[in-house]
Amino acid sequence: MSTSRKKLLRIILYIYAALMIVLLFSSKTIYNLSVPKVTVVMPQSGKLINGDDAKTYERLIPNEAVFHDGFGSFIWVVRSKQGAFGMEYYSVKIKVLVADSDEYYTAISRGMEYFEPVVVSFDKDLTVNGRVNRLE
Repeated sequence: MSTSRKKLLRIILYIYAALMIVLLFSSKTIYNLSVPKVTVVMPQSGKLINGDDAKTYERLIPNEAVFHDGFGSFIWVVRSKQGAFGMEYYSVKIKVLVADSDEYYTAISRGMEYFEPVVVSFDKDLTVNGRVNRLE
């Protein structure tokens, strides 16, 4: 094979590779299959009613978002940062203080910010500062 033909094939290969990269990253959402998919909700403010007693709280989250271990209660939140190919999402484990709860919601009195998306479900185990695919 001649040198000019090898150069032409190399150029075609580079163009093909560049097109594949553009096609791969041109969609709005890119899912990496090796990282967990998470569903998030935003905290709400409202009342918890336990019997005749009703109290108003600033941070209510679904009960399924609160986890417990030997050190107390914690939640997973999703934070984002700008990566090389767009926004990257990662999970953060946050220790929280539970103020109250009812059948559906838990009131958080300390530990979390109001506008942080809280993880309510995931398809694989989460790790601290591990990448996640955020589903709305």
